[in-house]
Amino acid sequence: YSPYGHRPQGGPFSGFNGERADPVTGHYLLGNGYRAFNPVLMRFNSPDSLSPFGRGGLNAYAYCQGDPVNRSDPGGHIPGGAAVTRTAKSFVFEALPYELLENILKRVSPRDAAALSAATPQIGERVSKILNKPWVDINDPNALSTIEEHLGQTGTLRNDDFYRAQFEHVVKSIHEGINGKIDRVDLQTQSILNDVAGSIGSSELQATRALERAKRFQSAAPDKLVIITRQMAEYRRLHNHWNALINLEADTGRRVAEIRSVLNPP
Repeated sequence: YSPYGHRPQGGPFSGFNGERADPVTGHYLLGNGYRAFNPVLMRFNSPDSLSPFGRGGLNAYAYCQGDPVNRSDPGGHIPGGAAVTRTAKSFVFEALPYELLENILKRVSPRDAAALSAATPQIGERVSKILNKPWVDINDPNALSTIEEHLGQTGTLRNDDFYRAQFEHVVKSIHEGINGKIDRVDLQTQSILNDVAGSIGSSELQATRALERAKRFQSAAPDKLVIITRQMAEYRRLHNHWNALINLEADTGRRVAEIRSVLNPP
C-alpha cells in the first residue's frame, strides 16, 4: 500500500474501493461518479449531501473519516464497515476535546447543532453544556414532559432556534417510534387473519366466518376450533393494543401542536 493521500507515478492504480483513477484528473469517482476524491488533497471535491451533521457526520470532505484501512466509502456518503457500524455517527465527536467541539459549534447553525446533539446522549449533553442550553434526550419517553417543564421555567426558550430544532428531533423520534409499533401490530394482526381465513389479505369478517365454520364442524375437527379460537383471542388483544396506539398518536399530536404553538408564536 502507498501512504494515505500519496499518488505514485505511473499506473493506473486501483483506488481504495478498487476504482481506477480518472486518467485526466487522477481523481477517484465514487458512487458511480457521485463524488470525486482527490488523493493529493486527501479529500472530496464536494461535500457529502448527508452532512453536516446528519448521517454523513464528519464525512463532509474527508474520505471515510480519515481511516481508509478500517473503513470504506463506496458511495461517497457516510463511511461503512465492521469497524464503524456501531458508532459511525458519533465516535469522532464523543472523543473531541471540549475546545474543538466548541469551535465547531461556533461555526454551524443552531439547526445543525441540534442535529449533532440528537446523535447520542453523550454528544447531546456535551453540546448543550457548551451552548448553555437545556438538553432533551430524544429517546426519553418523557421527552415532551421535559420540554413542557423547560418552557414553564423560562420564556427565553420560546425564541431559541437551537431549542426549536431540538424539539423537532424529539417529535420525529416519537412519531417514528409510535408508527413503528403501529406497523408491527398491523403485520401481526394481518398475519393472524390470513392464517385463520386461509388467504393473503383476509379481512376480519372472513376470519370471523372461518371461526363460525369451525364451531359448526367442531365434532369433526375439534383441534382446529381450539387453534382458531386462540388465534382470534390474540387478534382481539392486538387490535385493542392497536387502538391504544392510535389514541396515543392522536394525544401526542395534540401535545406537539400545543408546544409548537408556544415555540412558534404567531
